[in-house]
Amino acid sequence: MRDDHWLPFDHSLEAEVEEHRIPSEEYLFYHAVYTGDVEAVKRNCEENRFVDTEGVGILSRNPLMNLKYHLVVTTALITRLCAEHGMAREQAFGLSDRYIQRLDDLRMVEEVHKLHDELVLDFTRKMRRLQRRDDSSRRVHECKEYIFAHLKERYPDISEVVWNEN
Repeated sequence: MRDDHWLPFDHSLEAEVEEHRIPSEEYLFYHAVYTGDVEAVKRNCEENRFVDTEGVGILSRNPLMNLKYHLVVTTALITRLCAEHGMAREQAFGLSDRYIQRLDDLRMVEEVHKLHDELVLDFTRKMRRLQRRDDSSRRVHECKEYIFAHLKERYPDISEVVWNEN
C-alpha cells in the first residue's frame, strides 16, 4: 500500500487542504452534550463555534451544503455518543432522523446554524435529565430500549390477550 493513500484523489486540491482543529476541542463539546452540561453547550452556541469555518474542513464548496454536511456529521456523532451513555437507542436515532430530515427544507446558513443550536441543546437537556435520574440499572435501561423499539406497534385489545391459566 502506498504511503500517500490518505491524500485526496485530486492532487490539485492539495493547496486547499487546511489544518483541522485539534480533535480534543470537538471531543470536549461532544462530552458536554452527552454528560448534559447545558451551560458549556450554550456557551459553545453563543460563541458561534458551529459556523466558525476555520479548521473544520471543506465538505462542499457550497457554503450552505458544507454546513449541512457538518451538521449531519455532528448529529451522527452526538446520536451515537448519547445512545452509548444512557439515552435509549431508538430515542436517540429518532431524534437524529427528525433533525436531519428538517435540513431538507433549509435554504439559508442562518437556518442551519439555528437548527444546530436547537439540536445540540435538545440532546444535552435530554441527557441532563437522564444523568439526574438514578435509574440507570441495566434492567431499567433494557426496559427503556424495549419500549422505544416497540412504540409504534399496535397494542392488542384485551379480548385478544390469551390468559395463561397456570
